[in-house]
Amino acid sequence: MRVWCIPPVRLYRKGKLVDDIMSMILLNCQVPRERLNDLRAQMAANRSASSAFAPLQQVRQGTGGGSGEELLDYAERRMRAGIATIPYGTYH
Repeated sequence: MRVWCIPPVRLYRKGKLVDDIMSMILLNCQVPRERLNDLRAQMAANRSASSAFAPLQQVRQGTGGGSGEELLDYAERRMRAGIATIPYGTYH
């Protein structure tokens, strides 16, 4: 079994993929096409999460650094608003 390590390097610089780093990673994989697709999926998930957490960052910045209490209050408001959209009734 071959064991190798990739040193900590940036896969992206200034929002652009560093092709040489991606090539180095893929050269060390037995199934490079699968790894490329895995990495693309992970990067897409990171972009999606980054967009989803942007409102939380705004809350944090708007409160002079933010605190756990303020974050919990924000989460509670969002949860209550979401629950309020559920029609009244019995659910199983």
